[in-house]
Amino acid sequence: MIVRKIFSKLLGFIFCFVDLFWKKSNIKIFGSGRGERYFDNSRALFEYSLSLGDNVYWFYLGEKPIIAGVPSDRFVKANSWKGVSIALRARIAFSSYGTLDFWIYRFSRRTVFVQLWHGIPLKKIFFGEKNLSLRKKIQYLFEIKAFDYFVVSSKLEQYIISCHTKLPIDRVVILGYPRNDWLLDSVNRVIIREIELIKNKFDSIILFAPTFRDDGRSVFSSFSESEWMHFFLYLKEKKILCVLRSHAVDFLQNKKDDGALLSVISDNVLFLGQDKYQDVQGIMGYSDLLISDYSGIIPDYLLLNKPIIRFIFDEEEYDNHRGVNFLQQQLPIGAQARDMKELIASIRNELEKKNNKTSCCDNELVLSKRIYHDNITGGYSKKVNDFFECLIRKKEDAE
Repeated sequence: MIVRKIFSKLLGFIFCFVDLFWKKSNIKIFGSGRGERYFDNSRALFEYSLSLGDNVYWFYLGEKPIIAGVPSDRFVKANSWKGVSIALRARIAFSSYGTLDFWIYRFSRRTVFVQLWHGIPLKKIFFGEKNLSLRKKIQYLFEIKAFDYFVVSSKLEQYIISCHTKLPIDRVVILGYPRNDWLLDSVNRVIIREIELIKNKFDSIILFAPTFRDDGRSVFSSFSESEWMHFFLYLKEKKILCVLRSHAVDFLQNKKDDGALLSVISDNVLFLGQDKYQDVQGIMGYSDLLISDYSGIIPDYLLLNKPIIRFIFDEEEYDNHRGVNFLQQQLPIGAQARDMKELIASIRNELEKKNNKTSCCDNELVLSKRIYHDNITGGYSKKVNDFFECLIRKKEDAE
């Protein structure tokens, strides 16, 4: 395993050296999820660029994606001669997770490498994380060094990312997340068949989507069966459908997902996992309320003008272990709950306010959205595309 890693690093540096001299073309390449997944900000921007007729390719390592409306020749196996050829000629590469989104490739500064990221950080990330091992610090050092630019949604996020990555603030650009165009697109709404088939049986739909824990626990395994039964009985009484959604890390590390195991207990619970719906934006559109904790889904959900409950039963423990950027009393987003009883009470209060059209005052909503989104009207993919098109033109003129 160690020899293999060293060999991969060596090949990556050889590629980087060759990339210094290879003739570049007007090619954009995209990747995500270590080459195994077709989703997130990379997907949103890729499909937008494709709609403009740009010369774009999606790099993959696992099974070749089959996506309606996307020509199959736009998907390229990263570890192939064709992949090497295209990567060497690419002017710009977009990632939403890390360098491994592009296999072993390490790009020279002649290829602009952009980190689109995958969540506005409520929790600590990169060098901001607490209790970092030396190995993790070295990993982050090489990872962050690879990126030329980091895309964010607000001045607050720009400051956090610059602090946590040590990147100069002018390389952290406020353009917005391309995937949030899906949230604001009421015309091309994603159809979730599982919800469509049963939604008329319920008065409300809740999305329960917590983040992961570094110690391997999940929210769905943190309470007793009797506590969950109390929660499920409340759902049944109020005719509420609760959609459970585990974090991608939980899915990748635990194939027997705790959320999936819970969903078989009650007819009021539906599990929609990462294996079937890699992007959560479509599910968010169906919901009337979000339950989460320290996840980046929370700032995105603000764009929908719907109530949010932060279920932070382990806030002190989570902050001590990994770290959060803001404790609950510092974070003006939605209601809070610290145990199952408070969670049920918060759901009741938030849905009553929503039904009475008094969910939250306009000033509070505008304040929260403005904190995390400098632009709340959409067009994020266009802004990202236009910014980097302009950057590439200037780069070409200077060569």
